[in-house]
Amino acid sequence: METMFTIKSFTFFIGLLVVPILLYNFIHKYSFKLKLALFIATALFVTITLMSVFSWWSYTSDLILLKHYGFNADGMNEAEFMEMFRLKIWIM
Repeated sequence: METMFTIKSFTFFIGLLVVPILLYNFIHKYSFKLKLALFIATALFVTITLMSVFSWWSYTSDLILLKHYGFNADGMNEAEFMEMFRLKIWIM
């Protein structure tokens, strides 16, 4: 399960690196006026969107993994928080 989440995280990260390059190639392939302004505006929008999705996914995948391992978010102290989490680590 953790491997699946890591693969998705790397996919978002690679997309964050590759999209500006693909966007640059697309803009220069066609004849647009104000190429630089179009590139900057589109790159900012796509980068902000990908960064938001990447941040949201990082937080959500951590919560899913903690829930899978039995983390008790309603616990009152550290022993109650990690009650089932410690048991599953030692059993594995």
